[in-house]
Amino acid sequence: MRALFLILAIVALLSLLPACGEKPPGGAESPAASAESQKSPEDQAFESVVNGFETGNFAGAIRAAQDFSDRYPESPRLPQVLYLSGRASISRGEFEAGEATLQTMLDRFPDNENAAFAGFYRAQAIYLKTHAPVKEYKLEREAAMPGYEQALAAFEEVGEKHKGDAEVAARSRLMAAQILYDMGRREESLKEFQAYQDEQPEGDYADQALFQIGCLLMDLERYEEATKIFDRLTREYPGNPNSGAAIDRIREMTLIGRPMPPLDNANWVTKAKKQDTSGKVVLIVFFNTWCPHCQHEVPRLEKVYRDLKDRGLVVLALTSHSKEQTDETVRGFASKHGLTFPIGVEPGKTADAYAVGRIPAAAIIDRAGVVRWRNAGDLVNESLVERFL
Repeated sequence: MRALFLILAIVALLSLLPACGEKPPGGAESPAASAESQKSPEDQAFESVVNGFETGNFAGAIRAAQDFSDRYPESPRLPQVLYLSGRASISRGEFEAGEATLQTMLDRFPDNENAAFAGFYRAQAIYLKTHAPVKEYKLEREAAMPGYEQALAAFEEVGEKHKGDAEVAARSRLMAAQILYDMGRREESLKEFQAYQDEQPEGDYADQALFQIGCLLMDLERYEEATKIFDRLTREYPGNPNSGAAIDRIREMTLIGRPMPPLDNANWVTKAKKQDTSGKVVLIVFFNTWCPHCQHEVPRLEKVYRDLKDRGLVVLALTSHSKEQTDETVRGFASKHGLTFPIGVEPGKTADAYAVGRIPAAAIIDRAGVVRWRNAGDLVNESLVERFL
């Protein structure tokens, strides 16, 4: 799966309402036990919700919220309780429950101060109940399209309805851009990220937007533009995690147009032995057997190889042993997935030469032995490879 930094990382906690408690006459602070005893049952029930949410005890927060709702259905704090309960459900991966709770809050309290963020997190729940199974390879992209469409519409609605709230509008735009990427609509996604960057060049998420703009330009093979964006990111945000990732992407792109680095250090451990690559188009993929994304993406290349090998395609897979991976586990991986292309084990020098910093990674070399494409392995498909045959 793409190592595009998911915009979900931008989600931040809202300010919570202060707990109620009075000072004793004279203004002196009472001992903690005395102060606790002065709180009403409603105060204590509300604090149970807040404390559960703030400490990450989301199951406890949900239970406390249900108890509060049952006991104090007319409380002015009920909107906040529903809001926190919905978010707690989302944090537990209970996306449908979170969506339903936040929808209840919005239906009953549309003018509440948290309504804008409740709408945002409701849209997030819609997105995650589709994207989570896609990320886990339990749902194919085509089957996920209706869910993505629904989530996209939800974020666009929130952004439009609350365009006066800069924070909510910005997050909604970035999430819409992310969903367009997930749907494979890269040009549209690029425009959305660029629009955010143009409007808020120093915004809270400017570094993330720049990184995604660079990644999308790289995906679209607009390498010169991508390099400029990544260079800008490293200059303006030194030491930022996105800057480190940008440097890795620049290293990948420097290979394009250069002769392929040699593959001399590999020990070819499967039945299929390394073929002569002279005059052939070569697809090289780097992986590890323990990598969940590799376990899905590398076997998918078998069909590409079988369909195109008679037209001059050679597929070579390379791995370096780590995390108890051995020659035997590599052979077992190949046998399990019916892989008929050669797999070699190398000490890491070849991976370094191909600027491998994330797996699965892939490179395509043309018939003249020149690197023409270098990016993430999950982007490889038959139509991409055919362009170079």
